Amino acid sequence: EYWRFAVTQKVLNHLTDAPDGRWSDAWQLPQDPAVLSIKAVTVEDMIIPFERYTDKIYCNYNEENEVLLDYVYRASEEYWPPDFKLYVILRFGAVLAAAITRNGDVVEGLQQQAEIQRLATIRNHSQGRTAQKLNTKRLVRRRR
Repeated sequence: EYWRFAVTQKVLNHLTDAPDGRWSDAWQLPQDPAVLSIKAVTVEDMIIPFERYTDKIYCNYNEENEVLLDYVYRASEEYWPPDFKLYVILRFGAVLAAAITRNGDVVEGLQQQAEIQRLATIRNHSQGRTAQKLNTKRLVRRRR
């Protein structure tokens, strides 16, 4: 699970040293902010095949292309939305309650509140982007 406020895009820098095998070109991953996980690598808005090797992306696209990376990074707490902050506080509170009170009812109550807040946060943040088109190809094929 990832949060949209911690996702960004960067154009990758092409490296002159080619990979030893299987791929034709290497691209440098950004360091600031550092990549936690990759959501997509695209050329001209088309998702392309690639592999991550340490701090590089290997693919079969040369420097004549613009390779764009969509990725998750660690967002600073100052940029966290208020509803997400509340979710984190409730989750952390449940962990502390388990260690301090050793009262299962208190821990369970905080965990339930955190889950309700998580779902509300997901709902709120899902409205921050265009609705995705539903892929109906498999459904249509099954109906035939």
